[in-house]
Amino acid sequence: MVCQEDDRLKYSVVSVLIRVLSENTFPPVFNRTTFKGFIVQSLSPASIVTTYGNQVLQIQASDRDFSDGLNPNIHYSILPPSELYQVTNGGVLIARTDRLHAFDRRIIRVVARDEESGEEVSASVDIEVLQTGQSVPRAAVTEQQMFGNVDSRLAGGIIAMILLLFLSAVVFLMLRAVKGR
Repeated sequence: MVCQEDDRLKYSVVSVLIRVLSENTFPPVFNRTTFKGFIVQSLSPASIVTTYGNQVLQIQASDRDFSDGLNPNIHYSILPPSELYQVTNGGVLIARTDRLHAFDRRIIRVVARDEESGEEVSASVDIEVLQTGQSVPRAAVTEQQMFGNVDSRLAGGIIAMILLLFLSAVVFLMLRAVKGR
């Protein structure tokens, strides 16, 4: 209700209907905090950042407020803004390939913002620039993969040494027993 200051008898009443379409209960989340991306140095002006196995790197936040997890109101950005990298509304990173150099490595921060609630979540993307002709790794090399064979060979060698010492002791005792007779 509103009224005039000088004449309170002149007023107006209006009805307003507010309809809440859906309550925002959950913030957007990324499925991990750090992503790994690769870009091959090239003279082309732009290229899509890929991940292991040369798959397109898609950084997408999910939102449990939606049954399929996809919130159409999420806007992606890079903070601080970058002249070398851009992110699409679908979470795909695009790099200015002609301005990158082989063996460069950058860590950028991608922010997903729910435009309705204002909630934000961020993730880091570790991007490595490969030289022309270099292939994108097929899978992440973990410490277990790097040192797993070394550990098993070392364990096998130790077991072989113990077995050899045991057999030597048995042969020594048998020879001593035969000499004693």
